[in-house]
Amino acid sequence: MTDYEESDYSRCSIVFTDQTVPTIQVWDRIVKTVSERERKSLLENDHVYITAVQWISVGALKLKVWGYGKVNASGFTRFYRYDKDGTVERLKN
Repeated sequence: MTDYEESDYSRCSIVFTDQTVPTIQVWDRIVKTVSERERKSLLENDHVYITAVQWISVGALKLKVWGYGKVNASGFTRFYRYDKDGTVERLKN
């Protein structure tokens, strides 16, 4: 689920129908996993968005992250794979 909370950011969560399973905040997992340079783009730009693109296999979600601001004035777009085991991998597209 993607929630465009404000005009300058969004959040992406995996919500389970089994309410005993906790919701996964995908954004938090990506920020913890990426390199320091990538983290700077994600956290220090003025506008940064994340959205789920598609399930690419059972338990693996393709994500799009894009934004712009003082770190990336011309903007940036990145794609990631999030696996249900918590693994994050940057994709080429």
